Amino acid sequence: MGLVPAMLATGSGSDVQRPLATVAIGGLVTATVATVLTLILLPSLYCLVQAFVAWFQPHQEHVA
Repeated sequence: MGLVPAMLATGSGSDVQRPLATVAIGGLVTATVATVLTLILLPSLYCLVQAFVAWFQPHQEHVA
C-alpha cells in the first residue's frame, strides 16, 4: 500500500518513481496470487481429482 502514492505521482521525479512502483506492486501481487494458488487451490484440486478417480474405480469387497 505504501507504493501506491509513488505509482500515482504526477510531480517532479514521477517519471522515475512511477515505473519502479508499478513493477514492485506487480511483483507483490504476483507473489500473493502464486501463494494463494499453491496453498489453497492446488490441494483443493488434488482432492477433487482424487475423489473423481476413486468414484470411477470399481469397489472391492473384503472377504474375511
